[in-house]
Amino acid sequence: MFMAQYLINSFGLDQEKATVASNLLRGILSRQQHDSILAFLKSYGFDDASVKRLVHYFTKCLILDVEKTLAPKFRAFKDVDISLSDIVHLIRSNPNITKIKHERTVASIKF
Repeated sequence: MFMAQYLINSFGLDQEKATVASNLLRGILSRQQHDSILAFLKSYGFDDASVKRLVHYFTKCLILDVEKTLAPKFRAFKDVDISLSDIVHLIRSNPNITKIKHERTVASIKF
């Protein structure tokens, strides 16, 4: 129940979604990983609604290693001059982008 309450408080999930998500994240006792994801997203300008939308559609993003998954992808977006606000808009409108491997994302951008 701790994890469900944490997801409600930190990511704005409703009780039902938080319960489902906490089951997916079962066994993770530390909030440090989740907090690092939240801090990373906030550093790119994600507001609470954008974070909530991403976590709602891709709960497992909370267990990603920021430096191995999200950071390279976001850097690739910046490298092709996509603004921070456009990155937020892109991910908010299509959260599945965070599920795609970095290499495929970069290849798509270069195309």
